[in-house]
Amino acid sequence: NNEFSFEQKNEKYFKNIDYKQVNFSQDSEVENYLEHIHDQDQLFSSPLNYAPSMSHYQRYTLILEKGQALLLNKQKLVEKHLNDLFSKLSPDSDTIPLLVSRPINLTKAMTKKQETFIKSIGFDIDFLEEKTLVLRSFPKALQHLPYLSLLEYVLTLGPKHLKELKFTHYPIKNIQDQLIENLYQDLNSIEKTKNIVLPIKEEDLQRLYEQQK
Repeated sequence: NNEFSFEQKNEKYFKNIDYKQVNFSQDSEVENYLEHIHDQDQLFSSPLNYAPSMSHYQRYTLILEKGQALLLNKQKLVEKHLNDLFSKLSPDSDTIPLLVSRPINLTKAMTKKQETFIKSIGFDIDFLEEKTLVLRSFPKALQHLPYLSLLEYVLTLGPKHLKELKFTHYPIKNIQDQLIENLYQDLNSIEKTKNIVLPIKEEDLQRLYEQQK
């Protein structure tokens, strides 16, 4: 039997739609309805929500969201996230042990204060030689991040205190685009105004067009 019945309960073919009610007995409502009859939100009580569209470049991400073009500074976004994340690390942070440890070569010997600091933010390290160490475990909060390159970056800075640790120049090429998108979604409206995300205006596009001609 090839007949299709609307009584079939196959929900993937159906979707509930909430229609706006229009009182055609009122002249003002009829006039308003006819004037905006082709507007998207005229018949439906709420517009559809779409996830932002993102195009990733080396240092920036172009975002199209809710009809607005935005420019995301990836370096500032990653810097903010890492600064916030590392400020919460401590010797009591949950850690993940490594079954295989990769040696890390240092350009110069680490001071005792630097070693103490590295361990205070949750990295468990052992020294094979004065300028060679291995990572035994790392903070669980970094499990979705390139923790080895982050440790190497911290070792390069050689901080002795948390206030000396800044990720202004951490290479964002180590951060996957998917993580950039997740971090953007976590930003609140106030944080988006701190030069992390800026709106692209018509005059910006005009200026860019003239420069490229």
